[in-house]
Formats: sequence, C-alpha cells, structure tokens
Amino acid sequence: MYRWPADPVHFKKHYTERHLALCRAIPGLAHSRYAFEPVALEGPERWFCVFEAEFEDEATMNALLETPEARAAAADVANFSPEPPTSLVYTLNPV
Repeated sequence: MYRWPADPVHFKKHYTERHLALCRAIPGLAHSRYAFEPVALEGPERWFCVFEAEFEDEATMNALLETPEARAAAADVANFSPEPPTSLVYTLNPV
C-alpha cells in the first residue's frame, strides 16, 4: 500500500508503464492486482495505490521475493515513490 505521493501523475505513469511489468515478471506469482485511490469506508483516506500479490503459500512467497525479478521490482520503487510501501502478509481463512 502506497501513501499519497507529492506527484500523483508521475507515480501513475511510472507505475503503469514500468513497475507493473517488473511485477508481472516475478515467476510463480499466482495472482496480482492493483488499484489507485481506494476509498476508505471510515477514517481518513491514506492510501494512493494498493497492490496485491497472491502466492501459493508463505514459503513460496519468501523464495520468490529473493528472485532477481522481485529484487528488480523492489529496487524500482524509489523511482516513483519517495517512501517504501506498507506491506502486509496474511493468510486468508474461510468465513
């Protein structure tokens, strides 16, 4: 999750034209999706962009995050966001 940047136009342009291609190149990524300007149902809207990456399991995620492709995507963040994103790791459970 990325906070609001000083230059939203630059962020969106770089993110969609360069960064997402780097993310798509990560091998073994089960699913991924993103959204700009999510709306908070309650409280202040703090996030500008949300990216979700789904992995088979936590061990697979940890291994894939060490690949050259994932490292390239991580290194690219500084090109469009002055601060790193907030990352959450969680396992979904049925209701």
